[in-house]
Amino acid sequence: MLEGSVSHPLALGPTEEIDYLARQQRLTFARIGITDPLSIDDYRAHSGFCGLEAALQREPQDIVEEVKASGLRGRGGAAFPTGIKWQTVLDTPADQKYIVCNADEGDSGTFADRLAMECDPYMLIEGMTIAGLAVEATQGYIYLRSEYPLAKQVLDEAIARAEQAGYLGDNLCGSGRTFHLEVRLGAGAYICGEETSLLESLEGKRGLVRFKPPLPAIEGLFGRPTVVNNVLSLAAVPFILAEGAEAYANHGMGRSWGTLALQLAGNVKRGGLVELAFGTTLRTLMEEFGGGTLTGKPLRAVQVGGPLCAYPKASGTCRWIMKPSPRSAQAWATAA
Repeated sequence: MLEGSVSHPLALGPTEEIDYLARQQRLTFARIGITDPLSIDDYRAHSGFCGLEAALQREPQDIVEEVKASGLRGRGGAAFPTGIKWQTVLDTPADQKYIVCNADEGDSGTFADRLAMECDPYMLIEGMTIAGLAVEATQGYIYLRSEYPLAKQVLDEAIARAEQAGYLGDNLCGSGRTFHLEVRLGAGAYICGEETSLLESLEGKRGLVRFKPPLPAIEGLFGRPTVVNNVLSLAAVPFILAEGAEAYANHGMGRSWGTLALQLAGNVKRGGLVELAFGTTLRTLMEEFGGGTLTGKPLRAVQVGGPLCAYPKASGTCRWIMKPSPRSAQAWATAA
């Protein structure tokens, strides 16, 4: 709830005062519900653009190395190391390179990308700009699903304000470096959530999957080296540059570092989104954050990944460990 905002009958109060929500590890979603989404002053007052300012003081290779050290993996499904993808684009010579944000969030029950874009748009803008500095790209595109009109309105306004304030454009923060950003609407095709189909659509063609190789990092948008990352991958980058790779890598377990946005839906008492470090048990997620089943019956099965993924049967213990691929970040619950 924003400071000074009018109380609403459905408002639960500040997140830190709600016991179960206060136990999150909020890195990416830390500002949401606290700041005015379109206020640059609010964003700066809560560590906004600190990552970009740090990136402007570093060489492209140094930025890539920081992202590698953080262990950040793609949040779009394949969990490919983000720093490795960036390294490939940086190492590929070209007169023009691109940053493309895959914001075509089309899976049923998903809303994390929309929440990030509508409630903290400067975070995505900052992350994409840092990516541009890291791989020497000067143009970025947010490929947004057409069903998100509010997100487009918010992003367009935020981009205009960021340009006016010097955080986008031909002279980033007086550094002489360039990065431009545009929002492009998708045409409602589910297949365009796949990165090569998305690139075809961005080029004005029918959204069809391309053969690989070549990889988009080598021959992507308009045949040029292109970074294609999910909203949450790029949104994690400002924290990494501002606080350092170690601060991000200290969350998680094994090779899965950082945090994950987990979306709860179905027969669950407390649906919604929570941000937790990798390694959280499924029992903790469903009982301590989800509150168990809405009907009060024992929890018998959880579908991790939403309706398009497998539906495993489980005993009443639910002792699985949350180590999903980032796309498997939904949990649908049912009771016997």
